[in-house]
Amino acid sequence: MTRQLNTTITVNQKQIESLNFSQKNIGVKKEDTLGLIVTVKPSELSTSKLTWKSSDSNIVSVDANGKIKGINV
Repeated sequence: MTRQLNTTITVNQKQIESLNFSQKNIGVKKEDTLGLIVTVKPSELSTSKLTWKSSDSNIVSVDANGKIKGINV
């Protein structure tokens, strides 16, 4: 079964030109963790200012650093 995870990214104060994820499609099993890696342009904007949020934290959780964990997959 394939489930879709929507990611909301909020950036405060400055404009981002682009966000590039290191992986376009990812899979995670229950209790597995995976770090999301994002490149932000312009480069002077820090990824530490990104706000990560899972669209369904009962399925997959995500922490403040972009680390996801399979909860009920």
